[in-house]
Amino acid sequence: MTNAIHELGFGDTDFDELDDGDSTRCTWNECVCTESPTHYVVFAEHAGGGDAQLFCARHYVLTLAQLIELHLPECSGSFSDHVLRYGSLAE
Repeated sequence: MTNAIHELGFGDTDFDELDDGDSTRCTWNECVCTESPTHYVVFAEHAGGGDAQLFCARHYVLTLAQLIELHLPECSGSFSDHVLRYGSLAE
């Protein structure tokens, strides 16, 4: 997985610098998830991000849905103000 992550070439995004230092596990923070990551989200610095967060497919969808359905309707910012990049690790 690590080699595939480095081959993505996202410039200054460092997939090795995750919260728990483990790029082999989903970084969902609502509960422990031991699934392998398949997707990533890079949140904007002011949205509490800057580093890539890796998610399993289920928690990737839930993360984006939570942002779009719960946060953005009450926020003056747009989606692009919160998320710099997102997508599949396989692409």
